[in-house]
Amino acid sequence: MRLKDQRVLVVGASSGLGRVVGISLAGEGAHVALAGRRGELVKAAAEEAGDRAFWLTCDVRDATSCQAAVDDAVAHMGGLDVLVYTVAVDILVHLKDVDSAAWADAFATNVTGANLMTQAALPHLRTSHGKAVYFSSQAGPYSKPWPALGVYGVTKAALERLVDSWRVENPDIAFTRLVVGPTLGDSVVPSQFGSKWDPELAAEMMSIWTEWSLNDGLISAEDLVATVTHILTLNALVPVVTLLPRAPQ
Repeated sequence: MRLKDQRVLVVGASSGLGRVVGISLAGEGAHVALAGRRGELVKAAAEEAGDRAFWLTCDVRDATSCQAAVDDAVAHMGGLDVLVYTVAVDILVHLKDVDSAAWADAFATNVTGANLMTQAALPHLRTSHGKAVYFSSQAGPYSKPWPALGVYGVTKAALERLVDSWRVENPDIAFTRLVVGPTLGDSVVPSQFGSKWDPELAAEMMSIWTEWSLNDGLISAEDLVATVTHILTLNALVPVVTLLPRAPQ
């Protein structure tokens, strides 16, 4: 129960890593609000997490929805100590083929949504001298650009600059960028990541990523959860943590 009575809002908890993290934090004793667009999935996650968790719907692209989610979480838990932002949309497409709508949606979800949630949570995190953790990616500024994941990488790089800027303006809150490498796939951690990719392009890119050693190894969900939990237990500022797979043996 390392996080006993911590009040946590996990955004993007309907599936994938956000779901796993939210359920696990409840298991560590935190009171957890699980938020996502897909109500039925978030509800199921809250039921699995047990009586320390509850669910709410939120579309991070909409400021009113973000504010309502924070308001509901605070009303239910009596305050807010931690914001965890795991939301992201991934677009597999060559840059020459990206239209303005795709760029707009990627930034609205991966960057602007993070800012809207932080704006809404800010007064409560100031009151609690709280923490905020944002999931970034190795496909951002931490390796050579991944072919056909340019949009995703650009938005993750922008997210990291956004988090650093929030930290400079609000030094009383512990803002952390969590850079995550390739993680266990859909069979272990159900997720939408890659679900809308063109199969032929995905197969072609997977071959190139492997040739370039961009996706050597996979991070387990257990290691990711342990990392997030450790960040939240520290009485320290942790600006950035990078979690990458070990080199294959």
